[in-house]
Amino acid sequence: MTRTPCNSRQTGRPPIFDEAEKQRLKAFLIHDARTRPLGWEAICIEMNYACSTGTVKRVMHSTGYHQHVPRRKFVIHPANHPIRVAWCQERLDWTFDDWLRVLWTDKSSFATPGFGLRLWVIQKASEKYHEDCIDTTFASG
Repeated sequence: MTRTPCNSRQTGRPPIFDEAEKQRLKAFLIHDARTRPLGWEAICIEMNYACSTGTVKRVMHSTGYHQHVPRRKFVIHPANHPIRVAWCQERLDWTFDDWLRVLWTDKSSFATPGFGLRLWVIQKASEKYHEDCIDTTFASG
């Protein structure tokens, strides 16, 4: 059989990440809230990879994971959950004009842990409200 450009063997370096290694990396990243905010360089160190951070980033992008700024969500005490749900359910049938009669005020100050630093988490777009991908905000004062 003669070799033609169509059936010749591919030259070059074989891929570093096979499917099993991609799954191992994904399992490490989604393990808990500690691993989600790690940067690409920290992931290379933690997983003991001898590759560039761009390689890890490309592999994760190919599986649908990207770095995003986490959504902010206020921490609500568990005892307040049913009270808030009941308040919302009482007002499900309100019209736009009903809501216009409500005066909303906010005289609270709020603080987030690590104020002044931009936090990033690795997540899929569908995981933006996953408990490991949320920057919790606490009311102060």
